[in-house]
Amino acid sequence: MNERTIRSLVFEFLLFYGAVNRPMSFFDIYRYLKRKTVEWNISQIYAVLNSLLSEGVIRTHEGLYSVSHLTHETLPRRSQDVCGDKKWMIFMRYSRVFRFIPFLGAACAAGSMSLGNVHEGSDFDTYIVAQEKRMFTMRFFLILLTGMLGSRRSGHHKKEEGSNKLCFNHFVTAKSLLLKPSYNMYWQELYAHFVPLYGDKKIIEQLREINAWTKAMKYTDDRRYGGDAKNIICRVVEYLLHGVMGDFFEMVLKKIQLYKINTSVLCAEYEPRIRVSDDELEFHPDTRRIKEWMKKITAHRGGR
Repeated sequence: MNERTIRSLVFEFLLFYGAVNRPMSFFDIYRYLKRKTVEWNISQIYAVLNSLLSEGVIRTHEGLYSVSHLTHETLPRRSQDVCGDKKWMIFMRYSRVFRFIPFLGAACAAGSMSLGNVHEGSDFDTYIVAQEKRMFTMRFFLILLTGMLGSRRSGHHKKEEGSNKLCFNHFVTAKSLLLKPSYNMYWQELYAHFVPLYGDKKIIEQLREINAWTKAMKYTDDRRYGGDAKNIICRVVEYLLHGVMGDFFEMVLKKIQLYKINTSVLCAEYEPRIRVSDDELEFHPDTRRIKEWMKKITAHRGGR
């Protein structure tokens, strides 16, 4: 890649994270360029950054880079990271529940916890992979147990009440691991930074391979990953519900949950991103914030 392309990639990257209020380090920029298969060395990338700095396109403060004409409305990066570390301790403690949930194949952290643009009111968006033909059974046990433990954000929670609560807004089976459009930079960065918390590594790696468009780095062990060991009670329930009895249980739970889902969809707000099928349940009833971020990026592209 030539220097002009690298400059464009760096600017777009800092512009996106500026829109979501998160200045980035040199390592963040370097890792992003590696994802884009840029084989430049550190000194060459520093040269591009220094060029953008001298032109006033970007700025730097305490070793962090951002676009010059964007203001940050949330916590400074270092305070943001401290807030994130505290939240990760809570999130990881909550994630232990996944080993008790029958037919749960994998769970990944998403949203602000994966992007890093957290604040005190942030909840814990969680992407769930369920076993085929047991989506609604798995969801029943997941909602039941996390509700009993008080760790789940429910629909009636106001935004400020959802802080430090698990938010289950996307469920899939192996048939729906390919993430759906739109493939803009927001969804690309979000899915590229999924953090595996629990589940079969083969499923987690398959998720990355199928979604090659995200250009996510190859999965490596992360200290936040809690393994794939199932609790003995979970294994017993899976054995009891693997056959005809399980099919009947799934059918009943599907009817009940679809009724509740269809009722709640009526409360959707701005340009909802909602999908409901046997192999995918996605609930993003209000995409206004995402639209605003992308508009901000588009509006400031001329600032180079």
